[in-house]
Amino acid sequence: MLGPSANVFDLSIPLRHAGQNNNNGNLLEQKIYVGGTSDTLVGDQTYGYDKLKPLASATETYNGATSWARAFNYDQFGNMWVTCAQG
Repeated sequence: MLGPSANVFDLSIPLRHAGQNNNNGNLLEQKIYVGGTSDTLVGDQTYGYDKLKPLASATETYNGATSWARAFNYDQFGNMWVTCAQG
């Protein structure tokens, strides 16, 4: 059965997260729902950035528990690698 928006999955991308404005184009958070936005939340993903604005971390929580998390770093050429992985 489809949700009120007639979608199987919905993705919500708020423009603010924890009082931070997203005025530089970086994604701070996205919420993933099954059956529409008023139905079941299956993941809340948050993203962190360092002072130069590349991605530094990504975490997904479900029911208050961390499903997975990743921390990233970069070499002098801008190549990204995972420095820490959970889940």
